[in-house]
Amino acid sequence: MLPVYNPDLKFLEMALASIRIQQYSPIELIISDDTLVVTPEMETIICKCKDWIDLRYSRNEMGRGIFSNLNNAIRQSKGEFIQIFSQDDLMKEGFIENQVTSFEQNANIGMVFSAFESIDNANQQYVLKTKRLFNPGESLTIHSAEITEMFIRYGCFVGNISPVMIRRNVIESIGYFNEELRFAADFEYWIRIGRTYNIHYNNNIGLAVRDHPERASFLLSNHQLMSDLTYIYSLLVERIPGNQKAGILLHINKRVGAAFVHHTIVQILKLNWPISVLKRRYHDLNKYPFNSIHSICFYFLSIPGRIWSRITPL
Repeated sequence: MLPVYNPDLKFLEMALASIRIQQYSPIELIISDDTLVVTPEMETIICKCKDWIDLRYSRNEMGRGIFSNLNNAIRQSKGEFIQIFSQDDLMKEGFIENQVTSFEQNANIGMVFSAFESIDNANQQYVLKTKRLFNPGESLTIHSAEITEMFIRYGCFVGNISPVMIRRNVIESIGYFNEELRFAADFEYWIRIGRTYNIHYNNNIGLAVRDHPERASFLLSNHQLMSDLTYIYSLLVERIPGNQKAGILLHINKRVGAAFVHHTIVQILKLNWPISVLKRRYHDLNKYPFNSIHSICFYFLSIPGRIWSRITPL
């Protein structure tokens, strides 16, 4: 599944070339386009693809963003396994084969996601400023009974949409991405899968995800993302036994709420956002399961650790 929207054609051609080197067969490629006007250059790229792969190109008439576009692509597909991929990422050799092998070796899993490296716009490996919380160092299967605890502890530990492959019968069972969640529908979808099916993590680095350094800061300051996560974490907390909820709520405010406070302050100091955003963020973080006072307190308590992480190597 390759959803596209006003793609950088250079990056798109590289993404397609990385699909072309996959040895697994057969592969169908579904390109779903959310772009209003298809350029002649894009049409040329599509025509070239038809020479080497079973390609279906579809315009997403809904035009409602990435998850509407993904749903449109899935509806056009026929394959037993659905590999999601982004328009500017790169598959490594053997990636698709390794994903399918994980399913063949684990009959009881509904979704596989792989380790990945981050690259910048010059295709150079991009060193993240902070370590990923979820980094087990080995392949493992996360059982459905563990999934709520894992998502509360690590957040959306899958990390991106490109490493994810899903069985078709899983999608037929649980439905499509929730298009009302404009930024975090992938997070909610992985949770939905994990409630019924086991999820497998493949520790082999299978692809390179293009990381735009400002992207996270921009999204983490976004009101819609905060709204999405309020909904998602409410769903997670609902599944926690009553005697554990108080501790879980503190953990969510410490890890997620404090991060939103931090990024809001950073954006204001960079003059990217007016100081009035503080008032909006305060109200955003007062919606259950978040608590503004707790989030702000945890943010200030985290400042020494943030400073230390900046001056010490990973």
